[in-house]
Amino acid sequence: MRRRDAARSTAGGLFVVGLLLRVATWPLLGPSNRDFHLGVILRMVATGRIPISNETDQSYHPPLYYLITAPIFALTHRPRVVQLFSLACAIATLYVLYRIIVFTPLFGRMRDRLILFAFVVVHPQLIAYGLYLSNDTLTILLGALVAWQLWRWLADSSPSNVRTLAILCGLGLLTKATFLAIVPIVAVLLGLIGRRFDRATATRRAVEFAAVAITIGSYKFIENYMHFGTPFVTNLDSGLGWVADQAQGRTLPWAYIGFDPRRWLSFPLMEGRRPYLEQMYESFWYEAGPMSNLQEARRWPYHLTGSALLVAAIVPTVLMVWGMVVGLAAFGRQLFASAVPHARERVQLARGSLIALWVGVLMLLVIQEARSHVWSIMHARLMLPVLVGGLVALRVGWDALRRLAPGTDRLVAAWLVMVCALMLVQHATDLALVLAQRVTH
Repeated sequence: MRRRDAARSTAGGLFVVGLLLRVATWPLLGPSNRDFHLGVILRMVATGRIPISNETDQSYHPPLYYLITAPIFALTHRPRVVQLFSLACAIATLYVLYRIIVFTPLFGRMRDRLILFAFVVVHPQLIAYGLYLSNDTLTILLGALVAWQLWRWLADSSPSNVRTLAILCGLGLLTKATFLAIVPIVAVLLGLIGRRFDRATATRRAVEFAAVAITIGSYKFIENYMHFGTPFVTNLDSGLGWVADQAQGRTLPWAYIGFDPRRWLSFPLMEGRRPYLEQMYESFWYEAGPMSNLQEARRWPYHLTGSALLVAAIVPTVLMVWGMVVGLAAFGRQLFASAVPHARERVQLARGSLIALWVGVLMLLVIQEARSHVWSIMHARLMLPVLVGGLVALRVGWDALRRLAPGTDRLVAAWLVMVCALMLVQHATDLALVLAQRVTH
């Protein structure tokens, strides 16, 4: 009991650290990144309507985030105040992930849960993209809520839990097209896993889920069809010069299989043309291509923290990929069983479901990349709404290694703590340099 209380206290302390990091970052981080979401808000305030997809650079996104933030800007005319909504989303996301990781059995023993929650607390990308004036903030929150609600449905397969899951997925679809990958996967899971609870209602529940989610989230896709004759319109269809410039040479083999770790040591920045895998790796662990004013740490010698982080992150990345393979293989066998799942098997089904969401969003990015060859699509911020699935994959890979070589367990735990420490140092360096710059000016 004392050990459990101590672990819960440690988890609460980590939550407070994460809260303070986000609150401290909010006034130092510029409200906008390179994607000018404020332009959509300005147009809505000026015209009193939702702009169509080719009206501003970012108006191709579904409108929920802008419908929430435009009234705030209309009242205050201050982007920094609008950014308070992002701070609220970031804190809510931190709390949801705290509940999922620490208080559910999805992540195994308490020591492992604390280490994986520490990843969430200090992850620089999750902090930054949770605080920008951007629809990413709301998308990440809704993705975390979907993961939590999916677990709640597996623990209690009641119709009310299905309806809540449908509403959350519909709101996600009304926020960002990332949910085009999430909604169909959840619908299939409800049908296949649901038949293990109640064969008579499983298909009907899945269809009802899809109907509710699509009804809530279909606005932008209907609008696109009415104006452009297709439900899917993005800024990649704009014909602007940057699209052609990014796509130049990206169909060559090096763009798909190239990977040069030497660049992490010499110049860990996403300047120049980087292969897709390298870019996804770098942008997951470290903001190698700064999107805001938090870029002072990209100068010598400060970028050595980024180099060290990218080298150290090889271990959790390998474990994550291994866990994806192992987890999906086991999930495939469990998915088509017929017996009502017992408590332990429900945990395994939840893990497989969350990994499936992680892989589904990754496949959506790959398909879009293959269609357009624009390198900026393969940016790991787009995976943050399904981050729980990535952490589950990391935990499954770690567990597989533990069974294969028990002696590596403590070494891996220490290594992951070191990665967390490097992420904290990297983000703290960014904040300290921006703060010093403001004080001196």
